[in-house]
Amino acid sequence: MAAVSLSRALTGAGANPVLTDIESEALAAVREVGVAGAAEVREEFLRRGRDVPYTTMSSVLQRLYRRGLLTRGKQRVRGGQRYTFEVSEKGPALIEAFLNRITDAFGEKAYVRLFEAMGAPSAVEIGRLKQKLKEE
Repeated sequence: MAAVSLSRALTGAGANPVLTDIESEALAAVREVGVAGAAEVREEFLRRGRDVPYTTMSSVLQRLYRRGLLTRGKQRVRGGQRYTFEVSEKGPALIEAFLNRITDAFGEKAYVRLFEAMGAPSAVEIGRLKQKLKEE
């Protein structure tokens, strides 16, 4: 896939620059399930108490794929083929670019608001952060 600008990756063709609720939930469901088709992601939604039509789920996954947040593969099945999706390795780079743009625009206030929204980290999270810092 060619290089995609951050705004295009997050908005597709110029829509709202944030993920919709269903897109965010679908991304989380794919991350939880692993490699999954629309049917498996829909089943994960049902498990969480949300009934979404198969066609809607398929459209949401295609949109996330076009934005570079999911990768797509083909799987042969009886009677044809189906698409499977997996969380893209580009996700962390897109997140970093997005955060850089936010902090460039709003300065330190962006960090303060981010940490306020996250709440106090748990001991486990602090340990993970310390480990990450050692690795870099």
